[in-house]
Amino acid sequence: MSMGPVIAIRVLVLLCLCFASVRLHAGLAGEATESEVKAAFLYNFSKFIEWPETSFQSPSSPIVIGVVSDPSFAHTLNTIVAGKTVNGRTILVKTLEPASDLTGCHMVYVPGSNPRVAEFVARAPRASILTVGDADEFTRTGGVIRFFLTSGRVRFEINIEAAQRANLRISSKLLAVATLTHSGTRRAGGE
Repeated sequence: MSMGPVIAIRVLVLLCLCFASVRLHAGLAGEATESEVKAAFLYNFSKFIEWPETSFQSPSSPIVIGVVSDPSFAHTLNTIVAGKTVNGRTILVKTLEPASDLTGCHMVYVPGSNPRVAEFVARAPRASILTVGDADEFTRTGGVIRFFLTSGRVRFEINIEAAQRANLRISSKLLAVATLTHSGTRRAGGE
């Protein structure tokens, strides 16, 4: 009985957890910035999300990640995903303006406390878009994943109901390392 695939998955999850544990000290050589950690998370999220087949025009269509009003973060994300693929798909990063059409996006990142967060979140479920944001109210207003800091480390919570409304399937491996939001309550992953 081969344990190869199981061990490989555990190693991948462990690497994600290790990357998540990187202390955030901008400016120190060799240590990741908060933006770099979040960009790496976005890339890794794409490995653990299953979009409906109708979300893509063809089997070779790219995964499109839209970044709202933050060209600097879009550049950081572009650097992280350059030359990488997920399930044979390249990753395309787009900078979006608040009134942008989300058509063609598979993931939308809304950094900071953008005053139009609720508008982006309201438009995304109809299009099976994974919404990711930073605002405290992000998952409470229907966003799927919210970044937050704890002891200088980037963590994330997942709103399971929002993912279901958007017809997204999230791997149990990703759910196991997240704080989960379900029916208005939060609990640590794995509890």
